[in-house]
Parts: sequence; C-alpha cells; structure tokens
Amino acid sequence: MKKERTSTFTVILLTVLIAFTALMVSLLVYLCFSMLMGGDFGHGNGKYDRGPSKYFGGNVSGNEVKKEVLEDGTVLLNGMDTRGSSGAAEGRVVLVSLFYDGKKDWGDDMRAEAGSNTDVATQFIESSAAEYGKDIEFVYDTSAGSDLNYDMDLDDVYIPSNIQDVQGWGDLVEAVDKFIIKKVDSDALKDEYGATGIVYAVFLNDEGTCCAFPYYAGDTRNSFNEMCFLYYNAKDGKVGPSVYAHEMLHLFGARDLYKESVEDGTTTDLVRYTMLNFPDELMLYAEDSYGSGISQGFVSNSISEITAYFVGWLDDIPELEKFPGMKSEYPASFTVQDDGT
Repeated sequence: MKKERTSTFTVILLTVLIAFTALMVSLLVYLCFSMLMGGDFGHGNGKYDRGPSKYFGGNVSGNEVKKEVLEDGTVLLNGMDTRGSSGAAEGRVVLVSLFYDGKKDWGDDMRAEAGSNTDVATQFIESSAAEYGKDIEFVYDTSAGSDLNYDMDLDDVYIPSNIQDVQGWGDLVEAVDKFIIKKVDSDALKDEYGATGIVYAVFLNDEGTCCAFPYYAGDTRNSFNEMCFLYYNAKDGKVGPSVYAHEMLHLFGARDLYKESVEDGTTTDLVRYTMLNFPDELMLYAEDSYGSGISQGFVSNSISEITAYFVGWLDDIPELEKFPGMKSEYPASFTVQDDGT
C-alpha cells in the first residue's frame, strides 16, 4: 500500500510539473512575441499603425445611402468612390508631399532622406503589384518648389506622439484636411499628371508612431482625402522605407495583420495564420527581420496574397473560405460596419 501511494503521488507530481512547464513555455512564447512586436500588437512596435479607429470609424447605418455602380465597376456611395481619394491600387496615382515642422525646421538633409524613403517605398509597391499582374505608378516630387510638395503652416497644431491620442489626431487630421482643400487643387493635379487617384503623405520631423487615415466607404462625416503621417523618428531610431510602404498601402485598403480588428475582419486566427505562412508580410511586420530594427535604404518584406486581396490585386484567395470575415464588401476599401465599429 505504501508503495502504491508513493507511485500515485509521483504520477500526480509529474502531471503538475508537466502542466506547469507547458504553461511557462506558452507564457514565454507570448512574451517573446509581444516584445518583438513592441509589447502591444496594436502599436506596431511604436513605428507604424493605422490612426485611432474612434476618429474615422462610426455608425452610419441610420443614414440613407445611395449606391451607384459605374460602367467601369466603380462603386459610389452618396456620390463618393468607396475607395476614397486613392482610387484603385493600379494605374497612375499622385502622391502629394506635405511637410509640417515639429520641434525644429525641416533641413535639406532630412528632406532628402524623406525623398529617398519615398523612392524606395513606392518602387517596392510598384514591383509588388507587378508580381500580381497589376500596374501602378506613383507620381511625386518631395523637392522644394514642386507643385507636388508643400510646406504647411497649421498655426502650431499639436503633433501627437501617442497613437491613442484620439483628440490630438482628430485636430491634426482636420487641420491637414483643411489645408489640402484650401491650398491643393487635387483635381487639377490628377488631370495634369493623368492620374486616377491622389493621396497625401504628411511628413513630421518629430518622434512618434507613423499612421494612416484611409477613407471609410459610406462615412460622410470624415475626410475623403486619404493621408498617411510619416515621422522622421520612431522611439528607437529613424523611420525607414518599409514603414512608408506599410502606411501607403493602408490608403488602398490594406489591413494590419499583426493584431485582431473586428472592424477589419482580422481575427486572432488570421494573425496566427499570417505569422506561420507569410512571416515576412509587410502588413504583419515592417522590419527586415525580427529584432534587427527597421532597414534603411531597402524593403526586404513581401506582400502576401492576403494583402493583395485587400488592395484589389486579387479577386479571390483560398483564405476567404477559411476566414470568411475578411471578405471585403467593396474592393480596395474600408467599410463602416453596422455595429458602429
């Protein structure tokens, strides 16, 4: 009997130890991934993200929405292209550069770096589109004096460094939108350069988390002008072209794939699936390799079929059957959901 009790106690002890070990391993894996991703999936390691959803989201289901489909397939809701000012992620797109001074003025060297990052980022998107049989061309000029380059005087509007500063971002986006409407003849620029879409890159010579503010189909309360905010520095170094490309792709409908988002149809399972099958996906991780920081002068990431679907380069992908919630109502668009998200 004594031997039997000892044997039973040993089995129980071993079971507890195995369970405890499994728990610790799971916790360690989670902590390691969390550290790599900046400690919060929603902050993109403090370098890149989409703007606060509380600002550009909202329930518009109570509003009357008039839908119209043009001959070329363009969908208009209340007369507005569901894809926002960017239009489709193909053809020619004008990229307007808007420089806003933070703690100090933009110097020539800093402007040159912003221009170089823009070169690399747009070339990456163009070459990625070609891999999916699509043709997109960005027209831009970050040099002073260009009709595609502006210095903004926003009466010292506060530059938020915290991505969750909803009020701060709301004020800044509103100020930039007013500047665009007043100072930039967007229709004339599209006509001049033979473009079908136009987007705005706001360069901030400060430190913070880069983010993008895409237009939401059916939302008449927020800006139709799609813009991304590109800081000179992140919390641990200079922002590189991979982050530029990440934010620009948001303007064409690309979702963040490093965090769950009910409004985007991005589930935790989809995040895990992307990590396992497309670990170098740009919308998952905008760095050249885990833990090595943002690359300067090149983009080593790739655009998977998931992002290709979101931006409209692919009409159908196998993942839609596995993750039906990611299906987009309108191609290359963000959509406000009826539940207010």
